Amino acid sequence: MMNKFKKGLIWFGKSYLWLIPLFFIIDIVSKKYFESLLWKGNYSDTIVVIPGFFSFEVLYNTGAAWGAFSGQYWLLIAISSIAGIAMIWYLGKYYKKLNGVAKIALYLMIPGCLGNLIDRAFYDNGVIDFLKFTFGSYNFPTFNFADSCLVVGAILLVISVIVDDVKEKREAEMLQQQYEEPKQNINQKSEQNETKNAKEISDLKKKDK
Repeated sequence: MMNKFKKGLIWFGKSYLWLIPLFFIIDIVSKKYFESLLWKGNYSDTIVVIPGFFSFEVLYNTGAAWGAFSGQYWLLIAISSIAGIAMIWYLGKYYKKLNGVAKIALYLMIPGCLGNLIDRAFYDNGVIDFLKFTFGSYNFPTFNFADSCLVVGAILLVISVIVDDVKEKREAEMLQQQYEEPKQNINQKSEQNETKNAKEISDLKKKDK
């Protein structure tokens, strides 16, 4: 029993599946930490990290990215729940077939999705955002760690699909070459035999004369 448990722990460590609960905990803890640090009841204090570029400031988002579907809690809860369950199911079902990039993408997207789901389901104010970036006169929408996980994970997933597509094309080309090479060899041998036979016939005709 202990050996099985040990092997299970070793496999869990090597699989990097522990990143899912780790990122989930980081998201929840970071949100609550900055909320308790900066939120003053009806406004937020600001901690400037890089003047004119990056700061911490708490805002509540009752919608999705860029405030889309604002106030539609149950719709967003349903979407987050379905997306989270679908990604967990997909990871479990195709774990052995997925490449490393796709796995890391899901390790990021699952806690990102579940982290924001917790906020939507249990916090009346909505999702807690606290990372604020400014580019000149443009203020990028404030976001959180879960959002970062979702965006990076989505980018990695696209890269994974492209990598798989390129790999499949290369494998198809190699199979095609493997199929065509014997065919070419057969054709070359056939042509050589025909040339040889023609020469032999020509030599016989010359002898007859």
